[in-house]
Amino acid sequence: MLSETQKGLLVLLKEIDDICTRHGIDFYLAGGSMIGAVRHGGFLPWDDDADIHMTKEGAEKFISLADEFLPGRIVVSKNTHQDYSAVHWRYMDTNKTTMLRSSFITDVPQGQFIDIFILNPITSDTSKHEEILKNYYLYSEWVVNHFSALSVRDDSLFDEYAKLRKREKTEGFDKVRKELEEKLFEYPGEECDYYLIRSPLAGQPIFHRSLWGKPRRVPFEDCMMPVAEKAEEILMMSYGDRWIDIPELTDQVSHVFVSDQDVPYRIYDDEIKKFADKKILLQRAYNKKDTWFSHSKDRNLANSRSRAATQFAIMEQIRSEKGDTDLEKLIREHDYNSLSTIFQRYYKAQFADFKYFGLYFDLPEEYLYAALLPLVIQGSYSKAAKVFRMRENEGKKLTEKRLSDLSDFCQDAAALTNSVFVFSDYDKASELTYKWLSVYPDCITLLRMEIFLSLKQDNVDILSLRKKIAESLKLYKEDGEMLKYLGDTYRIEGDHEQAKRYYRRSLGTLTNGLQIKEIKKYLETSENA
Repeated sequence: MLSETQKGLLVLLKEIDDICTRHGIDFYLAGGSMIGAVRHGGFLPWDDDADIHMTKEGAEKFISLADEFLPGRIVVSKNTHQDYSAVHWRYMDTNKTTMLRSSFITDVPQGQFIDIFILNPITSDTSKHEEILKNYYLYSEWVVNHFSALSVRDDSLFDEYAKLRKREKTEGFDKVRKELEEKLFEYPGEECDYYLIRSPLAGQPIFHRSLWGKPRRVPFEDCMMPVAEKAEEILMMSYGDRWIDIPELTDQVSHVFVSDQDVPYRIYDDEIKKFADKKILLQRAYNKKDTWFSHSKDRNLANSRSRAATQFAIMEQIRSEKGDTDLEKLIREHDYNSLSTIFQRYYKAQFADFKYFGLYFDLPEEYLYAALLPLVIQGSYSKAAKVFRMRENEGKKLTEKRLSDLSDFCQDAAALTNSVFVFSDYDKASELTYKWLSVYPDCITLLRMEIFLSLKQDNVDILSLRKKIAESLKLYKEDGEMLKYLGDTYRIEGDHEQAKRYYRRSLGTLTNGLQIKEIKKYLETSENA
């Protein structure tokens, strides 16, 4: 069931679709809206905003049609409001309210909106992309000049930011902004094979333009909406191979909005102004950011010392939990629960407390293997892969072969997932599965994939397959994916009542969103038959 906010967003999406269809403008669902379309057939259940991609040319044509907008609809950007706190544009309904923390103290309109992430053509010369990214990150931090956009910054960015602020005070904000935008966003489209996505900062803002191609329409709530021709590849590159999974509750991100479908934002704005002088508050915000940056290098140094202290605390906790326990014995006995317990403090620091800051906490190799092996075996290979990448970025080499093998498997596990859920390359998936099954015979990722590939065969030995599934369920009780495959075996035989029984049971623990969508569609069709 849609929330009131989502109902309003769907209305705005349909308005954009109507205008774009009538005038031959391509657009594509983006970000969480693209994930929702592909993985859920609509909004992410917890989502409270919507995003689209438009090419630069398409976006400019779209805003030229403003006289066709419904009453109260506008497009907001840095071109229209200097204090607007984003690098992208917004299509907005000013008859409603969506107030964000970043615009609370500005005079920027705060109606309900659709974010427009612009696909800006950039040079085909990939050797220049690193410099373009550097300039884009600097531009993004500076242009949102009362709101810090980046969570991880290096000393060189601080220096360049200070120079831009100095220029801004002498030359004027708009002059500097237009000069930077011309440098970043004015490449001739016919000479460019890549897009730089003008959006809130992401780890991967440069993509080959062929990924978008001709929009393909997919079910989205009660209508059809366009996504990129190769949307799954874009999601894979943007969110990693596990974009297919429903995130844990703590990672289901919503925004800090004041949202009202019935009252225009001006009513809220007038009430705020009774108690606060926005101009004074905004100037304080500018000053606070300048102060923040002026102490940035000292803070980086302090953060490095804080990391060292945390590293020491992690090692002390591990040694305390380990006591006299023989890690190698636990590994030989496949006692992954005991291993995980010993390294809980490490997991919390590396994957929870500091996950947004990109900090790496080093362990001796014998400890590192014992810490990462349970993650890999129990399906969280992407977490282990992240540790290996961060370790490599720190210039540390792996000397133990079993650690190198584990790192190689993490890369192949990602390729395995993508082979199935992005490229439908089952031959590649089979090759990777049987390459590693003898090395990690109790790895849930491989056990699931072996069953999945067996189900794709023309002549399936159902009884043997059920036996394999039963053996896996002894290791991984109530695993949602295995229960789903058990349901598949009954569905193949035509026993739909048993299939539905296992499908419903699987929904309690299944995290693969594509499979959840498949099951729900089957159950709905069966019940309506």
